[in-house]
Amino acid sequence: MKLRYVRNAVLFADLSEEEQKKVSDKMRLVRYREGQTIFEKGDTSDVLYLVKSGWVKIITGESTVLASMGPGSLLGEADLFMGRSRSTGALAATNVSLWALSDQDLEKLIAEEPKIGVKLSLAFGSRIAQLNYYLVEKSLRGITAFSDLSEEELLTIATRLTVEEHRRGDVIYRSEESAEALYIIESGRVKLIPVVSGEEVSFVELDAGAIFGEMGLLTGRPYAESAQTITEVTLWVLSRKDFWELTGDYPAIRVALSSRLRAHLSPDDQALAVEHLKGVPLFADLPRGAVQGISKQMLLRHVPKDELVYAEGTPGDALYIIESGQVRIVSEAESEREVFAHLQAGDFFGEMALLTGKSRSSAARAETNTNLWMLYRSDFDELLVQYPAISLALSRTLSERLSQADQRFVERHLRRMSLLVGLSSKQLEDVSARLRPVKYRSGEVILTEGTPGDVMYLIEWGRVEVLSKTDGRSRVLALLGEGDFFGEMALLTGSTRSATVRAVTDVDLLALYQPDFDELVLKYPTLAVTLGRVLSQRLNRAAELLTGELAGVAAGARVAPAQARSKPSSDREIVPATAAARMARPRIRQTPRLLPGPTLRRGLGNTAAWFALRSVGAKLRLVSVFLLFVWLCGISAPATVISAFPSNSLGEGSLAFLQTPTATSTFTPTSLPTPTATLLPTETPIPPTPTPQPVAIIPTDTPTPLPPTDTPTPAPPTDTPVPAPPTDTPTPEPPTPTPAPAYDFVLVEGSPRRLGPCENEGRHHIMIDVVDAQGNGLPGIKLEVAWAGGSAEIETGGKTEIGPGFVEFPMYHGTYSVRVLGARSQVAEGITVEIAEAETCSATGNQVANSLYHYSYDVIFQRTY
Repeated sequence: MKLRYVRNAVLFADLSEEEQKKVSDKMRLVRYREGQTIFEKGDTSDVLYLVKSGWVKIITGESTVLASMGPGSLLGEADLFMGRSRSTGALAATNVSLWALSDQDLEKLIAEEPKIGVKLSLAFGSRIAQLNYYLVEKSLRGITAFSDLSEEELLTIATRLTVEEHRRGDVIYRSEESAEALYIIESGRVKLIPVVSGEEVSFVELDAGAIFGEMGLLTGRPYAESAQTITEVTLWVLSRKDFWELTGDYPAIRVALSSRLRAHLSPDDQALAVEHLKGVPLFADLPRGAVQGISKQMLLRHVPKDELVYAEGTPGDALYIIESGQVRIVSEAESEREVFAHLQAGDFFGEMALLTGKSRSSAARAETNTNLWMLYRSDFDELLVQYPAISLALSRTLSERLSQADQRFVERHLRRMSLLVGLSSKQLEDVSARLRPVKYRSGEVILTEGTPGDVMYLIEWGRVEVLSKTDGRSRVLALLGEGDFFGEMALLTGSTRSATVRAVTDVDLLALYQPDFDELVLKYPTLAVTLGRVLSQRLNRAAELLTGELAGVAAGARVAPAQARSKPSSDREIVPATAAARMARPRIRQTPRLLPGPTLRRGLGNTAAWFALRSVGAKLRLVSVFLLFVWLCGISAPATVISAFPSNSLGEGSLAFLQTPTATSTFTPTSLPTPTATLLPTETPIPPTPTPQPVAIIPTDTPTPLPPTDTPTPAPPTDTPVPAPPTDTPTPEPPTPTPAPAYDFVLVEGSPRRLGPCENEGRHHIMIDVVDAQGNGLPGIKLEVAWAGGSAEIETGGKTEIGPGFVEFPMYHGTYSVRVLGARSQVAEGITVEIAEAETCSATGNQVANSLYHYSYDVIFQRTY
């Protein structure tokens, strides 16, 4: 009988017989007497009732009767399904019997049979609250875009969803229509049909659990495709209004939806993208057909406000054009220490990813909700196969952008360095090529006192402290910040480090190693002068600090010598280093007035007494410091500065001794007979006089140089061979004609050489070096790189940081050859990137370090004369 009541109820009419039976099994019979309250307005809605017999009055809070419900009627279902308190009351008009279905039993039933909840929602006209658990745990959490959202965020989405049913073949929406909702497939299949140039193309099929239509809501753009049902379909729908309210309260929902979402551009957007692409230098000179091909490969990406487009250090995998919104380019994603640019709609960024494929050197963050058109590097590489002209544009733009990047680095960073003031832009570029960036964390030790040193550092950002140990205790000698430098003393003197340097904050440093340092100091006199001036200032400060301490200790010795012996360094033990430095400086200014005339002798005596009280180790260190000071001020610093000036540039007033040639035995030209060896051993006559004669020392087998004698010498050449006596000095033979080489430039053995996976790491370049006969790089040499259907002319010397004779050329498909132009040159042939085999770099784990279209080669040409 109970099942019959369930079947007749309109709410349960669309359930299958089995589903109706499961509902009836969960119901229990309850009875109320006439006049008894069944529920009141404002009560919690936790039960729905199906009237078996009798009558029930539906009343307002003021006991006004709204309706009378008889057998087969449902009571309280609306409030229960909507998850709200009772909006009316119910009173038994007669004795009544009711079938009751509790909220908990209904939730359990829907968890077992979700279709019951969906059908009840359709019959009710809205999603019922008892479906929330199912939607959160079984439906929404399984969608990739929502997998990282919290329970609260998922529940909020579930409460906004409505349900729709569509028959087979129904159109859910058409392309170019305004985006009004996103859809989640509960059951059935849907196809998405993109439109290209007004013609429908192959479609994408979606099954239960898939989400679609979300790009339109995120970007505010029309739908880019049509959606049509393949079978009967049940959909969960989130309207545009609810979406905007949700994402306003929970921004993470927008982030989650957009993080992995990409979509092809609509035909209208592709046409607009062509115009924007022509403004990108890389594509400015390409034929329109090539640019249109690029626009078809571009994708639409949405980035929510304050979210990263990419971070520094991430792979450079795409170029971006801003369709709408704003983006800022910053040095670091975490700290945003430096803002490089603010970009608006129509601007582009990230193009170096297409040029080099290297990791990002900066970060990009959306300042507003932003729509981007992006071109992946992998898609770009495929376009190069279709449009070889892009290869030339790529090579040209790469050279220009790298040059601009170097110039920006020079102007933004090196101009601030105190060591480099006075250098021209060209000189700074030379210095920049020799610097190596280094990072240290706060608290890390950069240099250690007493260790050998072959590198100095310039501080690009951050602060460091210079420490020195005295009697086993460290004291701060100086705090250095942006633009300062340290570590140069060991490079100048060849001695060990005189102090320890530790990072106070995270620091970015530029390292300059000994060979480059020596060359730069000799090459640029301005650098030597600046270095000498800074060293002089530092030595003066050190001398003042030392003098102040000596004067203070001497004064203490005069007043209480016994106390000085018992506590030789009590002041320094309890005063922090920075405080001690502040206390020392006033004494320095007073020192000259404390020691005039007789006071000088007394001060020296006191200093001597103080010195006598020091330990042996302290005495040795003080003597070493004094000698080092004298040597640096009197010899090293002046010599370093003077040696930086070429001798032929000295004029009036110059130091004459620098240009006076000094006679040495090694370079004094002395006319001597050719040393020979006699056929039989003879005694060498020794001159009887003891007067020494200046003779150049030339190594021979004879103990002393021989004066001219009648010793047989080789006869002049005749037609009759005359054996010449053996000599220790080889007699030069007349030159023989050398056959002219067949080529002016030849390939060295093993060239061209294909790079291994760890050498290449995904590049696709020909690395060319042109050297002379001695192996030195030759700048300004023109070469031709040729491939099927085209060629390009390149020139060495564009990357002096790698080598004066170096140049590289990017490859994209086909087989290439290289030769030197304007000379007889061998040809490097068979250079190809069309190798399907992928090779893994074991050091980095990169499984495509070498792969199709991503192979590189070394080519070395050597001049033969």
